[in-house]
Formats: sequence, structure tokens, C-alpha cells
Amino acid sequence: MQATRAYLGQRFWIVRSRVVVKLNNCTISTRFRGQSGTQQMGDLPKQRVKPERPFSSAGLDYAGPFLLRTTKGRGHKSSKGYICLFICMVTKAVHLECVSDLSTHSFLLAFRRFVSRRGVCSNLYSDNATTFQGAAQELKAMFKKSSPFYKEVDCQLNNAETQW
Repeated sequence: MQATRAYLGQRFWIVRSRVVVKLNNCTISTRFRGQSGTQQMGDLPKQRVKPERPFSSAGLDYAGPFLLRTTKGRGHKSSKGYICLFICMVTKAVHLECVSDLSTHSFLLAFRRFVSRRGVCSNLYSDNATTFQGAAQELKAMFKKSSPFYKEVDCQLNNAETQW
């Protein structure tokens, strides 16, 4: 807008040029006249706001694939592996577990290691991936068996009130 007034001022004398010369389609004036946007955010779930023990409510996801090597040096081959991410809903802390594949068995082993280090989760959130569906079906089938080990594990999980 100032450049336009300066150009017109070289050729003509305009009284009250600031009021008369207005450009509504000028990108620079539109940029300076515009209002900054505000972020609209939904309500946070109560697990995010309520103070709790770390990892009592956690999110779960996979990352990868990555190339993993067991040892350094020549002649050692790398294999494909994944990272199982457990994210605390309260503190945003992250717990990483290395898994060899996307099978249900490897996930259950990673979940067992997670629970042994961080304690039992009251709420566990994940997407609807096929690995997690398979793990849920395997856990249900495991608890339906009549062996005393599975009954004991079932009682422990029911006492801990873990919801997935």
C-alpha cells in the first residue's frame, strides 16, 4: 500500500492519500490485517488429567521395521525387528520394548516384560491392529482353558482390573 502511494505521489498530489488509497486485495496488507488463528482443542480424557501412578493408563503402538544386529563385527547378519511403544497417558513417559516380529507371541512377551518393570496397567489403549486382535483372542482362549496356571493368571488380571 505504501508502494502504491509512493508511486502515485511521484505523479500526482493526493490530499489525504492514506484515506483515499486503499487496496483491499493487496496480499501484504491482507497479511498484516489478518488475525492470528487460535487452536480449537477437544476435551482431554480423564486419564490424561487425573493424577495417577505412571503407566497406570498407557497407550500402545508399534514402530518399525528396523534392522537389528545381535553383535558387532564382520559376518553378523542383521534381522528385521520392531519396537513396541508404551506411552504413559499421564506423564507422557515412553517405555520401549524390542520385538522380533509382529506375531501375537512376541507381543505377549513384550507386554509381560513391560508389566514386570512398570507395574500392571489399569487402562491400556491401542488401535485395532491385527496383532492386538490376535493377542486379545489368544488371551481369551488362554483364560478359558482349565489348567490351574491360567486360572491363577486370570484371577490376578481380574484383581488388577486391567481394561484394554
